[in-house]
Amino acid sequence: MLVLVLLAVDNLASWPAPESPPRQGEALDPMALAVGRVVHSDAALSRLVREPFNTWTNLAFVLVGSVLLFRRGAPVLVHAGVALIAVGIGSFLYHASASRTLRHLDVGAMYWIYGVLIVLGLGAVFPRIAAIYRRFHAAFCVLIPILAVIVTVYRNVRIAGWKPFDLSLVTGIAAAVAGVGMAVVSVRTGRWAQTLVSLFLFGVSVVLQIGDRPGGWWCDPTSIIQAHGMWHVLGAIACGLACAQLARAWKNEPNHQSLQRTQHE
Repeated sequence: MLVLVLLAVDNLASWPAPESPPRQGEALDPMALAVGRVVHSDAALSRLVREPFNTWTNLAFVLVGSVLLFRRGAPVLVHAGVALIAVGIGSFLYHASASRTLRHLDVGAMYWIYGVLIVLGLGAVFPRIAAIYRRFHAAFCVLIPILAVIVTVYRNVRIAGWKPFDLSLVTGIAAAVAGVGMAVVSVRTGRWAQTLVSLFLFGVSVVLQIGDRPGGWWCDPTSIIQAHGMWHVLGAIACGLACAQLARAWKNEPNHQSLQRTQHE
């Protein structure tokens, strides 16, 4: 599907205008960067996929999301799988175009998966929340992406001088809630390996993502391997492991209908 999108864009010969200033290092002009100017290179803007490594590494999100989608387990894993696939698609189109317009798709999908992770983490700690999600599963599947769109639109709104919907802040909140939830699951089950691996990979991916920004410690437009693309791969794996670990608590809790049936009997 993504290849067909690229072919359609190629036929239409038009991506949206590239963002200014650029946010990632892959498509930068290295000579301009050496003198402190942050601009896209003419070579990057002349090709269909402007950030090749950052673009194709998003298939990691699609792959991990597909695994969750078809994994037998808690229904919330299906929701997480769809959200991860959306992240892969949105980020693919953003990096292929390097445009501010399509970045909204990337950001909105990230808020979506963060919303699912927060629900997963809270449900792992508080079974009541998991029961509510099961009962209103369809409503949550609609509500969370709608909220993600709203937050994306208003993410730069300031309240009392700070931005409550800032992407970095929401990322931190989602990571903290998921981390606490995984710790609780590990204590209950005695399985710590998956939790520790997930948190380690996420921490490394965040460091790489920060390092790729213009002026960062790994901002090298001439490198074949880009730190931001590694953030995609490691972040996708970390998120998939986190979702699967948190879902252990959801899977072990009786669902609403079976609970009612047991009480009736």
